[in-house]
Amino acid sequence: MDGRPRRRGAAGRPEDPGREGDDRDRLQRRDRLRARPAGRRPAGSQLRPPREGRGRVRGGDLHRRRDDALPLRGAVPGAGRLHGLLRDGGDGAGAGPDDRLGLLLVLRRGQRRAPGEDGERLLVRLEARRLRRRPDRRRDDDPGDRHPGRDNPGVHETAGREVHDDLRRPLLVPVTSTRLLALALAIAPALRAAGAFDVPAHPVDVVLGRPTDHSVTVSVVAYQPGDGYVEVAPSAGGAATATSARLFRAEEAVEFVLDGLLADTAYTYRVFWRSGSTGPFTPTAARPFRTARPPGAGFTFTIQADSHLDANTSTALYARTLANALADAPDFHVDLGDTFMTDKYGATYTDARPQYFAQRYYLGLLCASAPLFFVLGNHDGELGYAANGTPSSISAWSAGLRRALFPNPLPDAFYSGNPTPEPGVGLLLSWFAFTWGDVLVVALDPFWPTRRQGNGTDNWNWTLATEQYEWLRRALEGSRAKLKLVFVHHLVGGFGKDRRGGAEAAPYWEWGGANADGTPGFAVHRPGWAEPLHALFVRTGVAAVFHGHDHLFVKQDLDGIVYQEVPQPGFPRPDSTGSAADYGYVTGTILGSSGHLRVKVAGGNATVDYVRALLPADETPGRRNGDVVFSYTLAGRGGDPPAATWILPSSARVPGEGGAAWTTDLSVANTGSADAALTLKFLGHDADGREGPEKSFTLAPGKAVTWADVLGSVFGLASGWGAIRVVSSTPSLVVTSQTFTPRPGGGTYGQSVPAAGESELVRNGAARALAPIREDAAFRTNLVLANATETEVDVIGALVSSSGETLATGGWRLPPLGMTQVAHVVRDLGVGADVAGARLLLSTSTPGGAFATYASVVDTATNDPRTLLPR
Repeated sequence: MDGRPRRRGAAGRPEDPGREGDDRDRLQRRDRLRARPAGRRPAGSQLRPPREGRGRVRGGDLHRRRDDALPLRGAVPGAGRLHGLLRDGGDGAGAGPDDRLGLLLVLRRGQRRAPGEDGERLLVRLEARRLRRRPDRRRDDDPGDRHPGRDNPGVHETAGREVHDDLRRPLLVPVTSTRLLALALAIAPALRAAGAFDVPAHPVDVVLGRPTDHSVTVSVVAYQPGDGYVEVAPSAGGAATATSARLFRAEEAVEFVLDGLLADTAYTYRVFWRSGSTGPFTPTAARPFRTARPPGAGFTFTIQADSHLDANTSTALYARTLANALADAPDFHVDLGDTFMTDKYGATYTDARPQYFAQRYYLGLLCASAPLFFVLGNHDGELGYAANGTPSSISAWSAGLRRALFPNPLPDAFYSGNPTPEPGVGLLLSWFAFTWGDVLVVALDPFWPTRRQGNGTDNWNWTLATEQYEWLRRALEGSRAKLKLVFVHHLVGGFGKDRRGGAEAAPYWEWGGANADGTPGFAVHRPGWAEPLHALFVRTGVAAVFHGHDHLFVKQDLDGIVYQEVPQPGFPRPDSTGSAADYGYVTGTILGSSGHLRVKVAGGNATVDYVRALLPADETPGRRNGDVVFSYTLAGRGGDPPAATWILPSSARVPGEGGAAWTTDLSVANTGSADAALTLKFLGHDADGREGPEKSFTLAPGKAVTWADVLGSVFGLASGWGAIRVVSSTPSLVVTSQTFTPRPGGGTYGQSVPAAGESELVRNGAARALAPIREDAAFRTNLVLANATETEVDVIGALVSSSGETLATGGWRLPPLGMTQVAHVVRDLGVGADVAGARLLLSTSTPGGAFATYASVVDTATNDPRTLLPR
């Protein structure tokens, strides 16, 4: 209230005697706004974030909460488009002057009251951010209400805290149909003023990032010009050191790198700041952090996803989630994106700037102590197909502001990541990996590499691209960490245009290799790639994939990998799980948001806890904020994983047709510069090979060894046949075999078969062919299949003639690490006619499936085999 006299209106509310004139002024300003060319803004229209020191806007109808107000919460995606739609009544017919006197609905935070029954004329008072920027809309012209030194007209003080004015200015819009009235009511909860970010006045905020075993980066944003420095000391005691003072410009991040720290050590720091360049410095509260842990050390980290700050976010609940996470004393915190919602602002995407600063405030509640690792989400504005090589695109603008305010890892000796600058941006800092204790953390970015917008039904456009894929493969294969964890906003592909789902969506697109109908597509769409992502994760021992996007808690298991959907931190309806089925979740444990995940690492294993956040009004004696509502353990793979594995599909010590007596010699050469620790495992045939006998050896660098009659000399078998697995501590091996039989009259004959390395395996989504296949009186073809995984694999075979006609299809199921030989494979597939020049196309429908294969085309007169390898 500004002290002016009030009179009672018809509804019993205080009425402003000048309201009619105010409404007339607002309509005139609205008309001026419409007349302004698209894309132009008035001078001084730069949108500013929450900032300390802004005066209170005085009285009148403009900012007073009304009894008939609807709640206004959330970002305003496409506000300009909505304005145009409502303005034209949905049918292109503009409303006349009389329509402006219709039913009045105020969309503002407050109480809800249904509109009148006529509904044909609706005057919607939209809190439009466009009018917010017009200087003539300000009501802060009373010097008595201004605070000294505060000069931002876009921030107002409410109940002792400042809120930004982003959408507080009303826009009067006529609606001329009942359908549009329903539309207006439907979208009302999706509208949100920036003031609803509920960011209190604060002079500085701090976010930590890029922790290593010797350093950490302290990112400071001040909201008034000045300067400052950082002081740091070991938490256990010791002398403090201070950085040099740095200039603070308002709303610009300054990064202090605290280097020369001790590994695995707790530190405490403070930021000293002041406004201007004279006077004493004011310290922030002392905050702890820790440098990187060594292998074997226990620690805790936390995860959140989809904080949004939109219509479905309670900022009080979000803050409580962050407080719960802070109480866990995590070494670091992972945010899985959809944090800034930049694309929801439409063409005026730069209006998202206040949300970046609001997120700095909220994340700083935790990440001033726990360094932040940010993983991009699809709504964070950074999409490769929206980039144009200039800094002005939504993608480049979003990346620039995100990089300035949130210090993500730079590729260096501690972190690996994207080394290639993006035109108009520089280094993207959007995918990275590092080791902390016994954990390998891998963060993925499918958004910048996706340079083609899809159609919503074919999601092969979504990709990590070759550079990131090869980096990922090397990071996983080369890691000795006991726990390998992957973090991504959503799977690369997923269900439908919105890319939903977890384990159920894993078999498809780049993630799993299959087309939408389940047929193999990986070889066609990703030529030259060794395997789909899920298969890569299975092979390299990834323990869990943490993903967001779907706003639920869902824990699922697939092929030994946990797929963990991470809940939202600020969703105020804690038991809502109705979207799970719509998003494709069928299996697993499904719970509603909100809260965070706490991951406690100890002894090479990890305990994952879902820590529920509740507002006081939602708590009961049996349901409290901070409760652990679900918990499970991730088992570490133990010790150093092998650097490489080979599968020799077949070996023998058996008699054969025509009086043959087959034996196998196995040869291994170490071409590297380090000792190779080898383990040979005989897998047998047509049975589970996981319990087969093993023998271990060490092979010096540059040396080679041949085990003659390997089944007899190494494994002590009198007879037998089957596959052999070779695992090594170094990938620098050449593994081959020679299977042969004595020839009547002297000499031997046989065939050389190389062992299949990881890149030679046939994998889910990546079919390979054996050719030429022949079956007639002179030649027969035998097929050998060897499962390279420790789960069952279904092999699919399609026999295709030289003219391209599919002659037959069939399949074989392989036990875990099981091998089988299919004699006369053409006849086994049901083809009775003679076949020559055909090809056998082999694939697997098993997610994560992989197998080695070859075929022998055998001369029936001499039993001389010819080897066909997959291509």
